[in-house]
Amino acid sequence: MRVAVPNFDSLPQWAKEAFESIVSRINNVFAKEHNGDGTHAAITATSIASTAGVTERGRTVAIGEWTSVTYSAANFTASAGTWTVDSADQSVFTYMQIGKTMWVDFIILGTDVSNAGVSLRITVPGGYTVAHSSRQMIRVTDAGAAQVVSYALMTAGTTYIECFATVASGGFAITAGDNTNVAGCVVLEVQ
Repeated sequence: MRVAVPNFDSLPQWAKEAFESIVSRINNVFAKEHNGDGTHAAITATSIASTAGVTERGRTVAIGEWTSVTYSAANFTASAGTWTVDSADQSVFTYMQIGKTMWVDFIILGTDVSNAGVSLRITVPGGYTVAHSSRQMIRVTDAGAAQVVSYALMTAGTTYIECFATVASGGFAITAGDNTNVAGCVVLEVQ
């Protein structure tokens, strides 16, 4: 930071020294967290307080706040055939991010499946790709049968959450009865 004082040379010596001391202290503090052009460098703080939330990585949604995913049939596919999810079937489809960690919460109710033995796929929101593989528990109802615990598979390099009808990687049954449901909240690393 450069501070200019008109007629600096005509100031008494004590005023020059006091002024230079103040500017030096300001520069020492300012230089710790600013680049030479005045832009911010790494900032060190013992706490952050905000009434409007804190954003990161150029995102517009504050850290820890959920974003609802606008309905699109393209967000719901099957490993073969068609998984028909109507707008009203998307009861909950939201996500939240902190850094590269994403939580995806979904409740998809009353859907149809056109092929037997398929897995059902939910698109990872925001155009992200799964960074590493993981399996997490979800709840499913397959063609009107009793609700059971199953799992969702997130495979590195893919752009979807793959849901299975059973914990043994079983596929979903054919149904046109609006009676296949998947629900869960999964955590994944995205890239």
